[in-house]
Amino acid sequence: MSGFFSNGVDLDNLFSPYRSGTKAGNTGFRRSDGYDLAQLYQPRGSTTKRANVGFRLSDGRDLSELFEAKGAALVALAFNGNSYTAAGRPRNNNTVAEAELQLIFKADGNWEIVRYVSQTTGAQSLANGSWRNAGGSSGEYKVQFIVSTGGEFPGSLGLNNQASSAQPLGSQRMCAVSIGGSDRVPRSAWADVTARLTGPQGQTVDSKLRFTVSAVAEL
Repeated sequence: MSGFFSNGVDLDNLFSPYRSGTKAGNTGFRRSDGYDLAQLYQPRGSTTKRANVGFRLSDGRDLSELFEAKGAALVALAFNGNSYTAAGRPRNNNTVAEAELQLIFKADGNWEIVRYVSQTTGAQSLANGSWRNAGGSSGEYKVQFIVSTGGEFPGSLGLNNQASSAQPLGSQRMCAVSIGGSDRVPRSAWADVTARLTGPQGQTVDSKLRFTVSAVAEL
């Protein structure tokens, strides 16, 4: 905590923690350990200014002019830049092989990446986290899944995109890719998925991943 309070609320709860870029110049307000507040918070940049907090620089500006309001900016989600794979094989005496990967944005504010393959039962959770990182309620956010495909058998790729245009996240939204086969021909394809999240103030952020699915039925 910063030890500085505005109307009883610590500034840590009013400004975004520092993430990246050039830090603001020193403010003259120091935490008990000697750190200037400029070391703690993200510069405001072009984000919307929050209400004044009552701490002013020597030039008269309120700290709200200097630092980004908590929740004013979205940040890329933890899966950004990652790749996920699913390889389907027949199970027991079945001659069909299937594989599927799903990116799910849940209405409770969390996301999850799930894998299904025909040789096992049930889903395997590969990764998860929170997408609601700028405060507010789920219904104030929207997501759009932008998908491009390729690989050896892109025509065999199944796509279930529940948000090809921006959709509110008061309800769960999913983007799933799948592939299947019932012969000895190995099939594989990939899909690049961009999840474009729009926040309560109209701010947006893109988080990108690659799904690769393959299937071969060994008769």
